[in-house]
Amino acid sequence: MANDLLSRFESGAVANASFGHSAHLGVAIALLRSTSFVDAVSRYVRGIERLAAANPEKLNITVTVAFLSAIAERLHQAPDLTDAEFISRNPELTSREFLTRWYDHGRLWSPMARQAFLLPEPRSCGSIARS
Repeated sequence: MANDLLSRFESGAVANASFGHSAHLGVAIALLRSTSFVDAVSRYVRGIERLAAANPEKLNITVTVAFLSAIAERLHQAPDLTDAEFISRNPELTSREFLTRWYDHGRLWSPMARQAFLLPEPRSCGSIARS
């Protein structure tokens, strides 16, 4: 299932309207399990760019890279979990508000954050992984 979704995502066969947050997570997990972090980011961003071609304002590099980083860190801590187990143990990843722990709204949704990865403000230092 995850590999089928990944194949459709990378080939451009996924419709933007049907690609919700859980599909984003599934593709991210599949990529991060199958390749290096840098390659996963590159492939994921290319796929999101295709999906957002009609609505480029939907692409946010900071959100994308930060979520991929959080997922990668957690996968590293529990590499043997199935996708369902992983999501069950990390339910906060299913929330669109997850990154507000580290980013204020203005920074996260700024024009610059859409174009380049921005680090969180210094006030929000700390590990993205759960304790």
